[in-house]
This record gives sequence, structure tokens and C-alpha cells, in this order.
Amino acid sequence: MAVLRKEFIKHKKYKPLCFTFEACKKNEPKNRYDDVICIDATRVILKGRPPDDDYIHANWMIMPDQQKYICTQGPLQETLIDFWQMIFTEGCNVIVMLCSFKEGKNEKCAVYHPKTKDECGKFGPFRVFLMESKKSPFNGVSYKVLSVRRAKTTSYEVHHLAYPDWPDHTAPTDPAPIVCMMKFARFLAKGNPITVHCSAGIGRSATFVGIDYAMQRIRQDSTVSMVDVLKELRNQRYQSVQGIIQYVFLYICVLEGFAYVSGFFTCPFFWVP
Repeated sequence: MAVLRKEFIKHKKYKPLCFTFEACKKNEPKNRYDDVICIDATRVILKGRPPDDDYIHANWMIMPDQQKYICTQGPLQETLIDFWQMIFTEGCNVIVMLCSFKEGKNEKCAVYHPKTKDECGKFGPFRVFLMESKKSPFNGVSYKVLSVRRAKTTSYEVHHLAYPDWPDHTAPTDPAPIVCMMKFARFLAKGNPITVHCSAGIGRSATFVGIDYAMQRIRQDSTVSMVDVLKELRNQRYQSVQGIIQYVFLYICVLEGFAYVSGFFTCPFFWVP
């Protein structure tokens, strides 16, 4: 633990080479937190919008196998239309939510989908419906199927996986549901981009994406260190993995993931290597 703490602290202030964030600075009202930076190099540019209205606090994170994730903040009330614009135009069919809408007295994420089948979520030109609440194979994970359409276009399904019990700035006690949920999200996405968010979109979210990234990088090159992984994650989503506890949890999840692949453990429901 002391060694991990030392290496994390040593690289805590790491910055990518392409460290500009002009769009982030110009769109301060759209940022949930003043101290969480969305870098220009990998930011998601909203399609179908003019250049002065194409910003959302979100970054592309691309895995070694080219699977794409979008790491983003929990939408604000003012950015709900932007959020669904991104989901719809990028063809995201899986959303992974790693926070609650409200934690204690603090809003962590604006409500962006209806909670019952009788409701219709109206977000500008987008209409969102809850089609089904499914039984989840993983402890603590909720699984919903949403339907989204824009104006008179054809609707499509979006799978919504949520793990609301991941404490902010720290980590769950059990890595199994998180590791299995990551593989399940990939299975459901079928190659389409996966959107992952918590509140800030850099701690819980980037740690989640980091599991997939780290496992792939280590498969490619067994000499890759977790410090290398941390830097490569931060090159895509600056400030990824917020604290030492999340860094240690990333280690644990990677070990857990390889244990499933090796057959030492059995993942609930299924395991897609």
C-alpha cells in the first residue's frame, strides 16, 4: 500500500502534452465543477451544432482494441439536451451511471430519464421512455432499458446500467460487480461507444474505464506498469482516477478481471473474455 501511495502521489500532477482547455474555459456555465478540466484534444464535439455551441464536458477514451468510451460529468439541468444530443448523435446504446442523482443533500447529477413507464422524458427535441426494468445479474447494479428518439425519427434502445453505491472519491468494497458490469456493458454495446458518468466524470468513471484499458494494455505488453496506464488515461480524460483509494481499487479490479479470465473465479451470469 505504501508503494502504491508513493507512486500515485509522485504522478498526481501529471499533465498530458496537449494540455489546452479553451472550450472548457469558454463554457464555464456548462461545467459542473470549476476545478475539473475538459481538455481540447479529446473532447466530444457535439454533432449538428455550430462551433460556438458544440461543447459538452466529455472526453473520448479509446481502448487498445478501439472500443470507444465517453467519460462525462453528470449532466446539469442546463445541459440535459446536450447530454442526449451526444448520446443520440454518437450512437451510444449503453450508459453506465456510477453515482446517485442525489448524495446526501447534494445534487450529483440531474435526472435525465423517466423513472416510470408512464412518464415521458422531454429534453428539447428528444423523447426518452422507460421500456423495462430488468433483473440485474450483479449485486448492487440496476439495469433498465430506455427508448430514445428525436422528433419523428426512429427510436432506438439504450441500456442503462447503474451502480449508485460507489462512494465519491473512494471505492466499493467488492470489485466483482464493477468488473462484471464493465464486461456486460461491452457485451451490450456491440462495438458502439459506451457513455460512462458519475458526478465529475474523472474519479469513479475513469477508474471504471481504466479497468478495461489496463487489462488490454497488460495483455499487449506485460511490462506495462500501472503508472503508464494512469498517464495514458489522463492523456484522454485529464485528472482520471482521483485518489489513492481509487488507484488501489483499479489494481484490485485488474487482478480480479484476470482471475475471471484464468478461471480462478466465476463471474455471475457470464464472463466475456
